[in-house]
Amino acid sequence: MLFYKCMKLQKNIVINNYLRSIGISKSEAEVYLSGLEIGPICRIQELIGQSLLKESTLYAALSRLEQKNIVSLEQDGREVVCSFLPLEKLSTFIRSKVDIIEKQVDELSDILSALHIAQPPSTVEAHSVSEVKALLVRALQCRTKKWDIIAPRRTFLKDLDSEFLSYFKATRKLRAIDSRTLWEQPLTDAFSVSLYDVKTRKPRLLPLSYTGSLRAMMILFDTSVLLVDDVASGHAVLVESESFFRLQSVLFESIWLQAKKA
Repeated sequence: MLFYKCMKLQKNIVINNYLRSIGISKSEAEVYLSGLEIGPICRIQELIGQSLLKESTLYAALSRLEQKNIVSLEQDGREVVCSFLPLEKLSTFIRSKVDIIEKQVDELSDILSALHIAQPPSTVEAHSVSEVKALLVRALQCRTKKWDIIAPRRTFLKDLDSEFLSYFKATRKLRAIDSRTLWEQPLTDAFSVSLYDVKTRKPRLLPLSYTGSLRAMMILFDTSVLLVDDVASGHAVLVESESFFRLQSVLFESIWLQAKKA
């Protein structure tokens, strides 16, 4: 019995720490966990009996949780019924925060553009496979949902583990990221492109003289340039610079206009 109590306490500590990390206060986390333990549908009097918080603190925490859409409060006669968002559905709360942050970033970019203030360039280097994945995730989260890509015919992404590759493909499809892709031209005529690739990647072929010379993949998005070396080496570089991005975009455009459709 003591063992199970210790396991339950440890589980609550882990969940509590996670809730705090996503912007839920200590009192809000206490109320949320108490509600889940009772319900997740319960009456306020049950919460008061379960929680160690003062009633005023509990009501204030409930009000904030309601504003965050983590709990809904409904009047049932003289009592108030609380319906808590299940833990596994907290992703909706996190996504709403991501949407707000992305909107704020867009607004800041618009303000800086209007004021003709260039954002300082930054560079992020990846030195492991996990860090390369993190940079690819940043590309998936692009604001414009548009990519320009130069890549070998066999991209290094196929060397990633199946779980991440499935996530990468599903997220790209879910976000409806539109791309233009420049591929190496095959040495033989045995070459086919799926209808899905034609629609989503709009592939064109580089001149035959480039075949076999590509040793990295480049993705242009927003105002960033992502260069990915062979995934097995765990090396990639992300350059966030509007001027550098524009230069690479001009070079891409000049090749794109001359490349033939796949």
